[in-house]
Amino acid sequence: MNLTNSPIPIQIIRAPNPSPKTLQGTNTYILGEKECFVIDPGPLIESHLNNILTYIQTRELKTIILTHHHLDHSGGAQWLKKETKAFTAASDKSWLNPDIKLTDLENLQVDSFTLQVIYTPGHSSDHICLFLPDARTLFSGDLILGEGSTTLNPPDGNLKDYMSSLYRLRSLNPTILLPGHGVQGDAVERIDALIQHRKKRHEEILNCWQKGITNPKEIVKIIYRDLNPNLLESAVGNVTAHLDAIHQKMEIFQ
Repeated sequence: MNLTNSPIPIQIIRAPNPSPKTLQGTNTYILGEKECFVIDPGPLIESHLNNILTYIQTRELKTIILTHHHLDHSGGAQWLKKETKAFTAASDKSWLNPDIKLTDLENLQVDSFTLQVIYTPGHSSDHICLFLPDARTLFSGDLILGEGSTTLNPPDGNLKDYMSSLYRLRSLNPTILLPGHGVQGDAVERIDALIQHRKKRHEEILNCWQKGITNPKEIVKIIYRDLNPNLLESAVGNVTAHLDAIHQKMEIFQ
């Protein structure tokens, strides 16, 4: 689908991997017309990757950019690299061994547009978001989903890092949110809602901890009502991240 409300040409191709964790599927973004970037080629599903190839056949693919290492975002990268000879790029904190190691605040050029790398750990330690300053458009990977909240599964996930990343993205005042899963939306509204959601969850988990309830699975039963059983592991990871912050007396909210 074309992103028609952006002044910059962006194509969204959704992978056929829907699930409670991936929502409607992984969103692959193609940015640019003459030259282009592919942001998150998605899982190793040939039908999806062939859809990407079909779309970019009249373009010069410069770089395959990965927001983080999880396979539903990065699994198709090497297949697409082999087919197109394009370089892969990921955070310099990544263990994917990309061709290009991206540093925080690095600027990438495609066509006449500048894409800025923003290091945003929290969901994973190697996570980056990508920002188009001229269009106020934020590619948020898994840090911000189109609906619901992301998984913070320690030790790779970290609540303090996650909140710091949200506050940092909020300071950019983005307009358009392009998440790794789910639908586009208002970026600031979504970030503000997530900050308030995490504050509420933290209060609930702290209340359990103060009552001597410290087992993450027991806390999940108390505060996550009507939880999809497929999301139990994610909920336990989030509670564990909050408990880690409590134990370490982290200052996590501004």
